[in-house]
Amino acid sequence: QCYLFYVRWKYKTYNSLLIHFSDVPKDTKVLVSPSGPVQEGTNVVLKCSSDANPAVQIYTWYRADPQHETLIHTGPDLTITASRNTGAFLCQAQNDLGTGRSNKTNIDVQYVPKDTKVLVSPSGPVQEGTNVVLKCSSDANPAVQIYTWYRADPQHETLIHTGPDLTITAARNTGAFLCQAENNLGTGRSNKTNIDVRHVPKDTKVLVSPSGPVQEGTNVILKCSSDANPAVQIYTWYRADPQHETRIHTGPDLTITASRNTGAFLCQAENDLGTERSNRTDIDVQFAPQILSSSNCTKAAATVSCSCSTVGNPSPRLQWYLDGLSVNHSDKVDISSESLNGTGLRSTITVNLPQKLDLSTLLCHSRNSVGSTSHQFYFYTFEQQTPAFGQGQGMFPAFITTVGVLLILVCVLLFVIRTLKTRPTHPSTVTMNQLLDGNDEVPSATERNIYANTNVLSQEHETTPGDTNSLSDNAEGGKSSENKQGGGEVIYSSVIWKSKKEKKKEDRDDARPSCSYLEEERCMMGDVCKDFVSNAIDMGNQYDDREHKTAKEVECEYAQVKYKVKSTNNQ
Repeated sequence: QCYLFYVRWKYKTYNSLLIHFSDVPKDTKVLVSPSGPVQEGTNVVLKCSSDANPAVQIYTWYRADPQHETLIHTGPDLTITASRNTGAFLCQAQNDLGTGRSNKTNIDVQYVPKDTKVLVSPSGPVQEGTNVVLKCSSDANPAVQIYTWYRADPQHETLIHTGPDLTITAARNTGAFLCQAENNLGTGRSNKTNIDVRHVPKDTKVLVSPSGPVQEGTNVILKCSSDANPAVQIYTWYRADPQHETRIHTGPDLTITASRNTGAFLCQAENDLGTERSNRTDIDVQFAPQILSSSNCTKAAATVSCSCSTVGNPSPRLQWYLDGLSVNHSDKVDISSESLNGTGLRSTITVNLPQKLDLSTLLCHSRNSVGSTSHQFYFYTFEQQTPAFGQGQGMFPAFITTVGVLLILVCVLLFVIRTLKTRPTHPSTVTMNQLLDGNDEVPSATERNIYANTNVLSQEHETTPGDTNSLSDNAEGGKSSENKQGGGEVIYSSVIWKSKKEKKKEDRDDARPSCSYLEEERCMMGDVCKDFVSNAIDMGNQYDDREHKTAKEVECEYAQVKYKVKSTNNQ
């Protein structure tokens, strides 16, 4: 625009020309106060400056993010609080002719290290033994000057390295790490970083609940514990017998009922990388004492020695009692003990027998904290006849008594044997062909034969009562006895027994008056057995009482006695 002015004075007139130009806002910029770096949290005033004609009518403020701009304020001034993420700002000036914009203005906000963290390479799970690089990252203004690395154990932290990077060899016990970043304004720490190290199960063990000793019959839970990455997939339980192992269960827990023969257990943990087994675990099962059947006594001379074996858990204590009174080791009583496999005890006691005739008792009593039991031994003792004598002489009366008893038993045995030999019912074993010839009758198999020899007088048919008593069994194994008086003749007789009811009629009618034929009847009546001799005119009547027998019915038998005279020269 162009303007012409006239100025007139009193004496003179002046002419003036004024030219005026108009345009949009130019040289628009942001003025920061205070200028330069500012600490985080400081108030900062931003002023928008622009050259415009006509003057700027509207000022607009924008936050200049990387992707877009955000209108945040209108007016020539903008007051902010400085922070590390304050970002950039710009302003816009506007008049009637147009607008003008400033450049982006960044606020130099200084702050301590922030967003400190550990970057792991390679990332993700790694096998045990792999080299791993750890890098410390942090956002700081001014930049970080010192990096420090720590091993973050559960109880404390250990400084292990300085510098932005840390290289380690991965192991299952590598643990956790953290880094610290430091600048002029302060420090910032990362969180704990764990390395995902894969390994087979390790430190496998059995945990027992309840722990410690348990009573017999208690339910006990066994838990298999193992350190593994990846986690254990299969748990297997084994009964660890001395000779072999038996698989009994699968799963992390095993429940058993405690008993004295429970034995030992072990577990096996398995994951994708391998397996590991625990050590054998024994359950401490407590039970009351038990006395073993091997406990016994032995007796020798005037002493008795008894052994008592007992088992229990806790290991039992053992006490001896003699006739109800407790006894301990002394000069007269010898007591010794020995351990049996830790939970057993064997005690041996040797005592002198009491000097009286009586039944003595020796009691073995075993006890522990769980219970007690007893076992009683019995033995007889004998009184000494002469206490004034020595101990060795006191055995003489007993020896005499024993010998007397043995002699009586021998006499009774001889009497019984003699009685059995003289019984008439016992058959002899002489063969018949030595006595019978010609037409002599041979007895049947059911008849009992008795052969006897005797001395007779020179008269062939003379017999006295005294001669009949000399008949005796004198043949054994088919041989006849020989008369030792010279010149005498030997008579052999055959006695044939038959039941009277079987006797033939002609035999009964054929009664020979000669004494070469003797018919003898034997009858059993009730409890008394007697022999009757009939048809013995020249001999008279003889009765011979034999042994008594018990008979339920009457039975009669007879005998035929045939005498045959032979000369002794034929013997």
